[in-house]
Amino acid sequence: MNLHKLDNLVWVWNVHAPSSNAGSIAEYYPGTQYVDMPTMDIYSEFKLEYFNDMPALAASKPIALGEVGAAPTTEILSHQPRWAYFMVVEQPRRFLQLSRVTKRDLSRTASANP
Repeated sequence: MNLHKLDNLVWVWNVHAPSSNAGSIAEYYPGTQYVDMPTMDIYSEFKLEYFNDMPALAASKPIALGEVGAAPTTEILSHQPRWAYFMVVEQPRRFLQLSRVTKRDLSRTASANP
C-alpha cells in the first residue's frame, strides 16, 4: 500500500459457509484490525447460524454475502438484516430455473429496506 500510495482501500475477508470438516469460521478470521468487511459464500441454505457467526466476528463492521448460488428472499433478509449486499454467481437464465426465484422476487429483494 505504501509503495503505491494507496489510502482508500477496503479489506474484504471471505469465507465459505461452514462445514463439519472445516471447523468454525472464527478459527480462520484474522481479526477486526485487519478486516473492513467480512463476507461469506453460501451456495445452499441461508442458515441463521451462518448469519449469527458473521456479526459476532465483525462487531460493528458491515457484513456481506460474497457469492451466493441463489438470491436470498425478502423473508431471509428480514431475519438476517445485516447483509450489506450479495452477488449471485450463476448464469441468469439457469439461476432463475434452478432457484425458483422469479424476476419479481429479485426486484422485491433489490428494493427491500430491512
